[in-house]
Amino acid sequence: MSGYIPDEMLQRQWLKDQELCLWEPGLQAKPPGPIIKFWAGFMEPKSLPFGSVELKPKLFPGYTILE
Repeated sequence: MSGYIPDEMLQRQWLKDQELCLWEPGLQAKPPGPIIKFWAGFMEPKSLPFGSVELKPKLFPGYTILE
């Protein structure tokens, strides 16, 4: 038995019809909500004062502390 049964032909045609062509408009993206906006900008350097953290110098055995 060669070929497709009618149901398979309908399924294949339906799937082919679901593909968007280049000239068809796609779904427009929803604007991001406040939580998504927050997390999107959370790690940007301008959003947090990264330079304000001061690290203590490392101490190794044998170092003398002068005050």
